[in-house]
Amino acid sequence: MAVGLRALNEKKIDAFITAGSTGALTVGSFYYNEKIVGVKRAAICPVMPSYDGEFLLLDAGANLNCRADVLVQFAIMGDIYSKKILKVKKPRIGLANVGIEETKGPKTHKEAYNLLKSQETLNFVGNVEARYIPLGKCDVIVCDGFSGNMILKTMEGTAKCITKILKDCYSSNLKTKLAAVMLHKEHKKIKYKLNYKNYGGAILLGMEKPIIKAHGNSNEETIKNAILRAVLCVKNNITTEIAKNIVI
Repeated sequence: MAVGLRALNEKKIDAFITAGSTGALTVGSFYYNEKIVGVKRAAICPVMPSYDGEFLLLDAGANLNCRADVLVQFAIMGDIYSKKILKVKKPRIGLANVGIEETKGPKTHKEAYNLLKSQETLNFVGNVEARYIPLGKCDVIVCDGFSGNMILKTMEGTAKCITKILKDCYSSNLKTKLAAVMLHKEHKKIKYKLNYKNYGGAILLGMEKPIIKAHGNSNEETIKNAILRAVLCVKNNITTEIAKNIVI
């Protein structure tokens, strides 16, 4: 990991991908490489499945506590990434909170809500409760790293739970086994959509060069998708776009 991050810093490579320790990657990235000028905190930004597509989640674990101005920068970076990489024309930005009212949440969230509301370049749709996140209410979910990691791991666990429930249901008796054969293609679509290995890893958004963290349990498909994601980031000059639009 250190060799790769040094090579990135020395401009011998254009992007770096690893399935290693998230903590080591975060520390190593900050040690060997620089953040984009003006970016206060870099954020782990995975692409997650939703009912009608996919969404970005940031931060998913790099910063356990964040100030309101940092959350605003996350929103700006997520907006740019969503437009350039996921090709969403007008990303809906939501702030993860315990209620949809602007008065809900701790002081930091209330401050962040008001700051996000004042950003004319963002399509801010307000607070979003966790139960609505997988239903496709937003294209970008902004939160601190503690909340984001909880959302990420809960959704991964829920996806596995749903897959196991379906498998048990289809194998319970002859009738359900016949149904499983008839619904095989549809079931494969569900399994594919819920499988994190198909989403190419999470970029450490805010660094000068693309740094992508693939899941520790990655297989060949995961690494392939992570490479394709890195290529998209380089071709679309994602770090340059963030540098041009970040609010300091």
